[in-house]
Amino acid sequence: MIQKKSTKQLLADSIVELMQKKKLDDITVADIVANCGLSRRTFYNNFEDKYALIDWIYENEAVGYLQFIGEDCSWHSAILNKLNIILNNPKFYSKVYRQSYFLKSFYKITKDLHIAIIKKHREIDDELEFLIDFYCIGCVSRTAMWIEGGFKETPDEMVSAYIECLPDKLKSLFRFDEKITHEERFAAGR
Repeated sequence: MIQKKSTKQLLADSIVELMQKKKLDDITVADIVANCGLSRRTFYNNFEDKYALIDWIYENEAVGYLQFIGEDCSWHSAILNKLNIILNNPKFYSKVYRQSYFLKSFYKITKDLHIAIIKKHREIDDELEFLIDFYCIGCVSRTAMWIEGGFKETPDEMVSAYIECLPDKLKSLFRFDEKITHEERFAAGR
């Protein structure tokens, strides 16, 4: 059965398509809604602005499945899927990762997801929050460098480096063994 796309997904697809040809600064909300046949009112009922739309794309497409770490997938699989999603849409992600607003926003989204995962199992003290904070800043910055450098390392090499740099206190909180993919999880109806 084919699922109908949500309004948010239609808007997301529209801005991604437009960014294949234009810079984000040159794209207006009018362009986004005209491209997908929706109204400005519909846009503003779902998003504050085009930046919030891109945050939604990142949170739902690139890192949204991090919330399943330890339940349906391993940390390794989640990060590998994130990098493959970025690699499969290089124009879009190279444009947004160049902007400092998105580096800060993507860091916050990534940190919040890591904290939510860990809070399922234990309280977060100041030391642990510092480690999460430091690690997420590094991961988002290194991902930006990977994109800017033309994807020289493979996603597997990047994940191995991310794991190697993960502080021991964080390593003990994530599963690294299971290799279920994002697609496999959703194909199974999860």
